[in-house]
Amino acid sequence: MPILLSLALATGQASSLPLPDHTDIPDGFSTVLCPNQDAAKLMLDRYHDVKPAPNNHTSNIELFFAGLKATGCSQAGVEMKGTITITQVMQRKTLPLASGEELLIRYSHRSAGKPVAGIANEDGNNGFARTDLAEWTSQRYRWLAKCTRH
Repeated sequence: MPILLSLALATGQASSLPLPDHTDIPDGFSTVLCPNQDAAKLMLDRYHDVKPAPNNHTSNIELFFAGLKATGCSQAGVEMKGTITITQVMQRKTLPLASGEELLIRYSHRSAGKPVAGIANEDGNNGFARTDLAEWTSQRYRWLAKCTRH
């Protein structure tokens, strides 16, 4: 999920964080869009977390939805028309889940000449099928994995 110039020019800062393997976020992949980087940072820092013990290692969905309301961010909001191209990674956060780690990124891109802030699951976006063949292959792989468990 490569990043650097757009936001650096917009904010006067450069980020040293590497871009993800896939810098595109296609239609159909869930992302969080925020009104600005401050809201995105607050959303990622405070509202993307795991549940406290004894239910830890699962995403805290209640906290996530409270964060959407508190920050003005939205999940695949109105601005999600077409593909989003990540131009800069501002921050990464790892959530330790029972099913494995989830790597989240706070990113920026330019839409109609203005910076847009968002949050995406980096590994999920990297693995998201972008062609019909990739989608078919991933479905067949899941089906075969399911068959071999029995």
